[in-house]
Amino acid sequence: LLHILEKWISIRTISGQPQYLEECRRGAKYLKNIMQQLGATSQLIPSVARKNPLVYAKFSANRFNHRSLTPDQEQSTKSQHTPRTVLFYGHYDVMPVENQKNEWLKDPFKLTGLNGYLYGRGTSDNKGPIVSSLLAVYELVKEGALDVNVIFLIEGEEECGSHGFLEALTNHHSLFLDIDLILLSNSYWLGEDTPCITHGLRGVVRADITVSSGLPNLHSGVEGGAISEPLIDLVHVVGKLVDSERRVLIPDFYQDVLPVTPSEEQLYEPIVDWIQSYIKNQLMSRWRYPTLTVHKVDVSVNNPTIISNSVTATISMRIVPNQEISDICNNLKIYAYQIFDQLRSDNQIKVDIQSSADYWLGDPDSEYFKAAERAIEHEWNMKPLCIREGGSIPAVRWLEKFCKASAIHIPFGQSSDQAHLPNERIRLHNLHAGRRIIKALLQDI
Repeated sequence: LLHILEKWISIRTISGQPQYLEECRRGAKYLKNIMQQLGATSQLIPSVARKNPLVYAKFSANRFNHRSLTPDQEQSTKSQHTPRTVLFYGHYDVMPVENQKNEWLKDPFKLTGLNGYLYGRGTSDNKGPIVSSLLAVYELVKEGALDVNVIFLIEGEEECGSHGFLEALTNHHSLFLDIDLILLSNSYWLGEDTPCITHGLRGVVRADITVSSGLPNLHSGVEGGAISEPLIDLVHVVGKLVDSERRVLIPDFYQDVLPVTPSEEQLYEPIVDWIQSYIKNQLMSRWRYPTLTVHKVDVSVNNPTIISNSVTATISMRIVPNQEISDICNNLKIYAYQIFDQLRSDNQIKVDIQSSADYWLGDPDSEYFKAAERAIEHEWNMKPLCIREGGSIPAVRWLEKFCKASAIHIPFGQSSDQAHLPNERIRLHNLHAGRRIIKALLQDI
């Protein structure tokens, strides 16, 4: 595990930055070669232009391929038992570190062990869990005990919105036939000591709201007060998106949100027992209710004496079951235009939807989910907390729809693992435990 991870961490697979395109390709090739060495058939799947390739590998079930069987026995056994196929999804791309260099204790691209933890960019998000899961399958292959086919699909654009992912899958549809279950490990426990299993993720819509004058940038001492200033108009529009109680003011924004069911309510009770009860509403706000966030405002000229002729606010909305992305986008545009029209401004407004991803909601009552719970409980000697995540992973819902299979999300890492942040880490014990959990789950199903 350490040998594979050390080399892979050293490859700077930072997506979204052209200067790392070749490094990303090198990281993908390295993973492909490792998978082949472990016994899989593996290949790179090209994505769209100037985007990173996907790594595909397949381990075929071998439980019924023992040499002791005669050809007739083997054929008879195969006809009685068609193995299930499990797809493990992950990503090899990582977040940039340029703005964090002074905050890292060690080189972020050199795997460093300290006090039982492995430090380095990608250790927990997502290279560490991928390698652990890969070795779980390899152990079953070596033991002649792999009852299921296992496909690994590892992309290189997850941190940038999974651009090209769906196109790549569609162009290679024949590689993903008859998938029964989708597995991933790309999130974290609520705390440090209690394992979790994730059954839901919010979706996301990212948009830019731009107000522009069509005029040159102007001197505020000369033109101030005589014209409609784009930034003042933008502030007015953005200020009407959310109220002081953090409620989104876009009409019908909450209309399709699923009400809390008694069975869902029960899922929160063990968590409330684990933490103080006042946190319950906070958890629901983070996991199962939609939100709107204003991230930044860009101006055409960053000068305190200039009236910028164009200003842009970058926002995102986290969406939940059963909100429709198309409705959310249309209502945002209509509402922003209505607010702007009230200003009777000489400027123009434009709302651009930059990207979107659907929510994902798993089924905690499914046989696969229960099998995952058993594997986690057996490893940690305690029942996992059933949680949801406020973040978004676009590929999960895409894969469910594309493969017509359900997904299960098994976090390996702890809440303090610092994903995306300086000094990202994962506990070595958790990686070994995750390997055993995946191995047990594959044997159970």
